[in-house]
Amino acid sequence: MPPAAWVQGDDYAGGNPPFPNYVNTAAFDAWYTSSGTYRRFYDISYASAGVDHIIDSSVQFNGHNTLRMDFGAGHFGAGWDSLLSDDGDPVETNGPFFGGYQGIWLNKIFKAETGVMSDVGATGFGQGLVIFGIETNNFADQNIINRNGNIYLDVDYGGGHGGHQAPALICNENVFFGRSSGFGQLIVLYERINTLDDSFQLRVWAGDACSLGGVSPLYNQQHFPTSSAITNGVYGIRNYNAVYTLSGAIKHLWNAGTRYDPSFVSEGGSLNPYGVALT
Repeated sequence: MPPAAWVQGDDYAGGNPPFPNYVNTAAFDAWYTSSGTYRRFYDISYASAGVDHIIDSSVQFNGHNTLRMDFGAGHFGAGWDSLLSDDGDPVETNGPFFGGYQGIWLNKIFKAETGVMSDVGATGFGQGLVIFGIETNNFADQNIINRNGNIYLDVDYGGGHGGHQAPALICNENVFFGRSSGFGQLIVLYERINTLDDSFQLRVWAGDACSLGGVSPLYNQQHFPTSSAITNGVYGIRNYNAVYTLSGAIKHLWNAGTRYDPSFVSEGGSLNPYGVALT
């Protein structure tokens, strides 16, 4: 039997308690800047209360406020690290991705002004604005990252575990950046396939928000590190991490929702929460 279903995330619509539909920035900061919050969703915040972010009622998604982040010279946005946790309340335990098959869905709905990633010198592997960073043990990380006008996947085995693969192009940044209307949606499925060779598979979907049902992934590949690079699987997720030199005028990014769900695909496909095609 698969483990019990859970969800860890914030849809800014009151859909995932105890996260409310934040009425203002102070209400958001009560979760964002506190320690040990329920589900450890905002385990490490990159900004202080009220710094480089607001809950924006003027830019909404489906009638709900968004989290606006400010990027530019001296402005680092308001990203965060999440530690995977179950839904135990009031006591959480670490994420249910240790041993055997492991799978996690990542889902983010956002849009941004053109030029949020302002560093023209951030052109190589590991540089840019990390939208999702999947942190696994022993230096194996997978970043969905913005640079050079595109969205890339950077897979880093690190620590002597095979180096990194050439960046994979996912899509043009205009799915999310510089949109005249609407929001983009990014969905990622990470699965640790084999505990003997530490292989894992990544699938990535991107497109207009709420339009990806039945859509095939833009990226679908299995990876084989040259040694035990991910022996303990996923333990954390990075969100909007600026791995570049911030410069120029302030540009805005609006996050309309971020959440993580488990995957039991290899155990009979009992959860595909977004209805996308797996091939």
